[in-house]
Amino acid sequence: MSQPEQRTPNSQSPTQRNALLALIPNLRAFAFSLTRDSDRADDLVQDTLLKAWEHFDSFREGTLLRAWLFTIQRNTFFSECRHRRHVNEDPDGQKVNALSVHAAQDGHMNMQDFRRALDATAGSTYARRSRWLSPTKKRLQSSDVP
Repeated sequence: MSQPEQRTPNSQSPTQRNALLALIPNLRAFAFSLTRDSDRADDLVQDTLLKAWEHFDSFREGTLLRAWLFTIQRNTFFSECRHRRHVNEDPDGQKVNALSVHAAQDGHMNMQDFRRALDATAGSTYARRSRWLSPTKKRLQSSDVP
């Protein structure tokens, strides 16, 4: 007597495997129509086949395998879209750097240091200092330096 085929939950018969493999071109075409990118479409097909393979025990005999696979693929695509809405792809960190703002107190502190140094200059008058700091002067002459 022949023994009945031992089936684990994730094992399929050769006919089921062949039917799954025969639908790959259709899955790729549908994935490309969803993503408009061949690399993302291939990833979507791979995710679909992996989910179908893992949950093949939930497939009901007598129903259309094609419809079941397309439903898995569509739901996987929508899940990825929802996930991508909340995740920004920034591998180089350029977007984060553009959004960051340096602390404003550094400039203020530098200006305070500059004013203290200017006030500490011995024998300088305000008029001499203002002439020395005038932005309209093109050249700094040695006689203008306090």
